[in-house]
Amino acid sequence: MIEDLHKLHMEECERWIKDGKTESQLFDIGPESVVLDIGAWKGLWSLRVSERYNHPKIHAFEPVKRYYSEALTNLKDHKNVVLHNFGLGAYSREGDITVDNDASSLYSDGLYKEIVFIKNIKEVLDKLGVEQFDATEVNVEGAEYELLEYIFETGIFSMFKQLMIQFHVMNGQFVSSKDRIREKLLKHFTPVFLYEYVWEFWVRKDFYVRYHN
Repeated sequence: MIEDLHKLHMEECERWIKDGKTESQLFDIGPESVVLDIGAWKGLWSLRVSERYNHPKIHAFEPVKRYYSEALTNLKDHKNVVLHNFGLGAYSREGDITVDNDASSLYSDGLYKEIVFIKNIKEVLDKLGVEQFDATEVNVEGAEYELLEYIFETGIFSMFKQLMIQFHVMNGQFVSSKDRIREKLLKHFTPVFLYEYVWEFWVRKDFYVRYHN
C-alpha cells in the first residue's frame, strides 16, 4: 500500500505542476482579512499571501526554533504577520520533533530532534478573539490528521472559511483518518481543487455560495 501512496503522490505532483496551481490561490482576501498559517516553516507562504493580498492580518505558527527565527527574518518588513513559536494540535503538550528542513515532523525518525511546544488549537483561537478566519493553511507533516479530526469533533470547523491543506503519506498509517476527514470536509466544504498528498483547497459551503453568486 505504501508504494501505491508514494506513486500517487508523485503523479499528483506532476499534475499540480502541469496545471500551474498555487497554494496561495485564495478567494476574497484583502487587508481586513484574518489568515492562519499553521506550519509556517520559514514564513514563505505567509510572505506570498501578504504580498499578493495587500497585507492581511496573518497569525503564523512554527514550533521549530531555527525556522521560527528564519521566518522572523523573512517577514521583518511585514508587520501584519504575527509569528508564534509553537504548533497547534488537539491537546497541549511538549513533543519531540525530527528537524529535517520542510519535512520536519512529530511523526518521523531522524538524527536531530528538538523539543517543541504544541498548544490546543481551540484555546489559542479563543485567545485571539477572532470569530471567523478568512483563510487557513495547514501544512504540518503528519500532524494535520490529529488537528483536522479535532476541529470537526469540536465543531470549530465553522470558524474557517477556506482551508488549504497538505496531507502527507507518513508511511500510510493515517489512511483511515484521511478518509474520515474527507467525509467531514465533503459535508461542510466545497472542494475547489484536489491533488492527493500535494494540496487540497476547500471552501466552506455557505461562503462558497455567496462568493460565486
